[in-house]
Amino acid sequence: MNRSMRLICLVMLVLTGSLLVVGCSSEKDPFEDWYSPWKYDSFVPLTAKTVASGTDTMTFTAPEQGVLYVVDMDQMVQVEQTQKPKVIGQALIQSGAEITFDPQQKRAYAKGKEGVKLSKVVPGHHFELRFDPSNKPKT
Repeated sequence: MNRSMRLICLVMLVLTGSLLVVGCSSEKDPFEDWYSPWKYDSFVPLTAKTVASGTDTMTFTAPEQGVLYVVDMDQMVQVEQTQKPKVIGQALIQSGAEITFDPQQKRAYAKGKEGVKLSKVVPGHHFELRFDPSNKPKT
């Protein structure tokens, strides 16, 4: 075999190996698995939509019953091979409930209520409120 033929064979072998490695890698989001809510502390369903975002006080009124998640976008956690934002708190809320999250006071509360203290809040971080109406108890 001449030198150019060996070089072509080597290039083909390297390309084939590269394709096999890339083709076999799994980029699946770990939160897609059915057992994710029980397996991961920072689980937020992929169906949850961002309804507020920022570094200051945020308020959200639920259009229907569902779960509201408070997520710290500046604090990431490792979930398998994926970085995910840390969940600071979550709660099932009723339709029409007005929920306020105040990162400076480290508190989340419903209108007219005292609310709860969230110890994991870091003032100045960027937060998101995510709402998932599909994640509610079945009646």
